[in-house]
Amino acid sequence: MLKYLFFDIECSNCFGRNPKMCEFGYVLTDENFKVIRSDSIPMSPGRKNHENRFDLTIYKRDPEFQWAYDIDYYFKCPEFPEYYELISRLFKTENVVIFGYSIDNDIRYLDNAFKRYKLNPIEYEVYDIQRMMKYYSEKKERFMGLEDAFKKLCSINEFIKLQKHLSRDDAFMAMRVLQKMCENLEVTPLEMIELCDNCKYDSKEYLTKYNKNQYYKKEKEIGQTMWGNFYRECTPMLENDESIGKIITISGKIKENPIVLQELIKLIKDNGFIGFDKISGSDYLISLNNEDSIRIKNALKHPYHGKIITIQEFQNLEVKI
Repeated sequence: MLKYLFFDIECSNCFGRNPKMCEFGYVLTDENFKVIRSDSIPMSPGRKNHENRFDLTIYKRDPEFQWAYDIDYYFKCPEFPEYYELISRLFKTENVVIFGYSIDNDIRYLDNAFKRYKLNPIEYEVYDIQRMMKYYSEKKERFMGLEDAFKKLCSINEFIKLQKHLSRDDAFMAMRVLQKMCENLEVTPLEMIELCDNCKYDSKEYLTKYNKNQYYKKEKEIGQTMWGNFYRECTPMLENDESIGKIITISGKIKENPIVLQELIKLIKDNGFIGFDKISGSDYLISLNNEDSIRIKNALKHPYHGKIITIQEFQNLEVKI
C-alpha cells in the first residue's frame, strides 16, 4: 500500500546563499490521504551568532510574518544532525511517494544542511504540487502561493485552525491542496503525476543542474564586472581621434568565460583598441565563435554598421592594424 509524504522546511536566513534550517515539518498519509503521523521539528540554525541570526528584514516585506516559535527557543533546540536519521527514515519509508510545494528551495535547504554538517546526502524523488497547478489551471483558476491555493480549494474554517509558517501545517496545506485537486479532477495522485510531466524532481539531478547553473551565473557576473571595469577605463579615449575605427564591443557569450575574456582584454589593450559598452557606435562586435556570430546576427533588431568577427578573426585582424 502506498504512503504519501509531504514536507516543508523553514530557515533562519539564507545569507550568502547559505540557508540555515530551523524547522522541518512533515505529514505522512496513506494512499487515501488519512494522516498516519505528522510533526513539526524546530532546530537550532547553529550557534547563536551573527552568521546564524534570523533575518528580521522579513518584517519589512511582510509586517504580519512570524516564525512558529520564539527565536530564542530555536537556539535552545538541537541542530540538524540530531534529526538526520529521522528525516532519512521518513524519506526511505517503504512504498512512499514524496511531495512538496515549490520544492526546489527545500531541496537546496536539505542539501546545504548535508554539506554543512558533513552528512551523507539523502537521494530521493519528489513531486512539486505547485507545478501541478499548471495542469489544474486549465480546468480551474490558476493558483501560485500555497496559502492562496489552500484558501481557494479548501474552506476558510479549515485555514483558520492552522498556524502560519509552522512547517507541519504548511506540509498539511500542501497535502490538502493535492487531495482537493485530485478530487476535483477525479484522478489519483499517481495519475496526477502522469498528467504533469514536469513536476518530478530527482534531488541529485536537480542539484547537479542547479550547481552548474550557479557556477555559470557566477562566471557571468565576474565577466560582466571585468568588462565593465575595462570599458569604463577606456571611456576617456573615445574623445581621441585615434579611436576612430578601433572601438570594440563584445558578445555576452564571451562575458560568461572570464578566462577567455581576460585574454581578449589583454589583446585589445596590446593592439590599441578601445572597449565600449554598446553595440551601436562600435566598429567591431567580437563574438565567441561562428555559431555565436550567427546568433547575434539573428538577434539584431536594427542594422549594424560595424563588423561582426570572432575572437579568432580578431587575432588575425590585429596583425593588419
